[in-house]
Amino acid sequence: MIGVGKGGAAADMQSRASRLPAAFGDYSSRESSSIMLLQEVSGKIPTEFFTRDSIFTFTGITGATFVVANGIQKAFDWNPKWLALLLAEILCLLGVYIRGMHSSVDMVDYALGFLNGFLVFCTVGGATSGASKLSSGGSSAVVDRGDAKRGFFTPWL
Repeated sequence: MIGVGKGGAAADMQSRASRLPAAFGDYSSRESSSIMLLQEVSGKIPTEFFTRDSIFTFTGITGATFVVANGIQKAFDWNPKWLALLLAEILCLLGVYIRGMHSSVDMVDYALGFLNGFLVFCTVGGATSGASKLSSGGSSAVVDRGDAKRGFFTPWL
């Protein structure tokens, strides 16, 4: 755990830097620590995009809803509030349907899929609103919902 124990984070960074192979040359301990951290993280970067296994997870459906709804908004300058909800509902109910092809599902599963669609919509709406505030420097300015051009992170709610 970084920062815990004698010497704290600086000692941990120094310890990691001392374990670097000589191939990295003569770097300062700060640069060496950065290289070591990069080596540790680089093994965890995903190597594929959406897959059959990942698309029907919460993260997959949320990501797909975010990308498709914002892509349609950006490409066609058209984004009614219900579009992302419709996408989320279709993907969640499609996931229940596909699962039903391999195991038994009942009306409760479809009701939960419908409820999950709203959860996905609220998650994507919150992410879009948060990203909009970050990209506008944290201001909470009112967004014109008229005929003005909308950006990729224009909030829906």
